Amino acid sequence: MARLCSGVFRLNRLQLLLSCTALTIIFYFLRGRSESDPRPSPTHAVVAFWNRAPAPPLGHSLSPRSSVTSWGAPLVWGASPLAAQRRARFQGPPPSTALVALVVGNYAFYLERFLSSAEAHFLPNRPVIYYILTDNERTLQPAPALGPGRELRVVPIAELPGWDRLHLRRLQLLADTLRDIVSEDAAEYVFCADVDLEFHRALHEEILDELVGVVHADFYGKVRGEFPYESGESAAAVSEDEGEWYYTSELYGGTARRVLSFTQGCCLLLLQDQAQGVRAQRREESYLNRCFIDHAPSCVLSPEYSGGGATPRVRSRGRGHGEARRGPG
Repeated sequence: MARLCSGVFRLNRLQLLLSCTALTIIFYFLRGRSESDPRPSPTHAVVAFWNRAPAPPLGHSLSPRSSVTSWGAPLVWGASPLAAQRRARFQGPPPSTALVALVVGNYAFYLERFLSSAEAHFLPNRPVIYYILTDNERTLQPAPALGPGRELRVVPIAELPGWDRLHLRRLQLLADTLRDIVSEDAAEYVFCADVDLEFHRALHEEILDELVGVVHADFYGKVRGEFPYESGESAAAVSEDEGEWYYTSELYGGTARRVLSFTQGCCLLLLQDQAQGVRAQRREESYLNRCFIDHAPSCVLSPEYSGGGATPRVRSRGRGHGEARRGPG
């Protein structure tokens, strides 16, 4: 028995010695290869992957850690050099941008602050057209004071009592307005926004791109399994091997034509669920995330555009307040 144990021990030591020798030869070869060939070796790629800094948690430590997504789209932080470079793209006459918001029922409470904060911080000193979809035009009387190059257009809509009815109609109402913007060539860029948003810091031309998604601050820094993607029978369902970011539906945008086709795609998914008697748990946000997986945004805005960090650029006044945010009806 002692011989057997001693033999096994000697064999393991021999294996260890041979393994160390082999590794020494491999690393020597790789080192020599890296000195003669500037291309990174597979070993370097693996080490770089595991050494990547994790996403920072929410709160005061929120700061830029990455400037590009896995598919090559810029991940924009407002105070970063990348944001400055993106702003510098626009020389000459600034492009026109539409900001579209739905204001029905008790949501009128948020409208005044939405407009005043947008006047101060949403593409300041640039041409902006506000499209306000409302079931009560009196909420815009008297008309708010706007800066030079800024315009307000009211889009009357039928009264939509009840949150469920509003949910089913919201995407289609936005798509109808976007279609008018495109047909009239009214604006080059469009952003759809929840009216309970408040702009706290400047949003300049760094936000402009073909299709723009905003990382949801509540889920930034969390693992993929914690994202509230839709599952089950919904047309918005996301499988376990899909999805890298979770986006907010409170703010998204891009070129007018691209946002129109994107919103129409979300509408089609909603109609499929309606036909099957299925309801997505997070409503339009579920469809938006499904469509962003199928059609990756060309630009992603950091969580500071969704209430993240100590000094967010955009903040929701209603998020997290339960029924208070669901106002109408």
